[in-house]
Amino acid sequence: MRDLAFHMGSVVDDVLEVDCMNNNDAKHESNYAQEKSKEVVDARMWYQRFFEDYYASFITSKWMVVFSALLFGCYVAAATIGSQQVVVGFDLINIVLAESRPRRFLELRRKFFPEDFSRLDVAVMKPPKMEAPKERKLFMELLKKFENTPCSAGRNTTDFWYFSFKTYMENLGFGDAWKNVEEDEESFAGNLRGFLLANDKFSYDILRYGNGSAKAFRFVIRLSNVSTDELIYRCANTMRGICDNNPQYGLSTYTPLWNLADQYEIIWPQTIQDLYISIGKTQMCAFFLCKVAFSIFFQQ
Repeated sequence: MRDLAFHMGSVVDDVLEVDCMNNNDAKHESNYAQEKSKEVVDARMWYQRFFEDYYASFITSKWMVVFSALLFGCYVAAATIGSQQVVVGFDLINIVLAESRPRRFLELRRKFFPEDFSRLDVAVMKPPKMEAPKERKLFMELLKKFENTPCSAGRNTTDFWYFSFKTYMENLGFGDAWKNVEEDEESFAGNLRGFLLANDKFSYDILRYGNGSAKAFRFVIRLSNVSTDELIYRCANTMRGICDNNPQYGLSTYTPLWNLADQYEIIWPQTIQDLYISIGKTQMCAFFLCKVAFSIFFQQ
């Protein structure tokens, strides 16, 4: 207003002066033209002015940086403690409220009818001739691979009809003759039929053709060190890798824990992808909306 009032009385003089003097002579320019040339037009959008002039200086202030660091430290501590208390499993009791009615039923079921998730069933769809010493030896070497993985409990927990067959023969008093039985195909097959008739449990572990030869069989090993989803995922990959490396036996494994491993395999890459996308979006917003944020921070 002061400049306007100052120029109001000299508008006519300035016009006459401009008409009469040389435009290239800077000494004769009017005071109004000089003041106008000094004005800078701010072409930024309103949100750019807000983020660059106010928000950037706010979040890069030293006290805000310290507060953010402390807050992030609390978040890391809470996340670490929470991740250690995660319960991995498929029992409904883990998601049912303690005071709900089904809780008591689930507790009794778990007590009297427990489900063993450490049990790993291995199906051999193209079985070797166990009565043939050479084929049996190769298969026993494969069995050791399953038993010696980082997530296996070892030979003592393996439930295999072949080992029970040997124990059965020893209990009958033919322990000394076992070596001859397993080396003779006809004797092995004949005694195996008697063993399966006397043990209903293992009779379901072997599928047989009409001529008595094995069509498929299974065995069970126990898992250990599978307390977290990542360990379960690694164990699943290890067991499936052994199966893939021995296609001649048509191996297949199953345990309820594999469901969690498959979900983990699907969810984990998506989570990492979402994380990278979020970081990229944040960087783009920071670049376009807070161009001077880092310069303000380092100038302090």
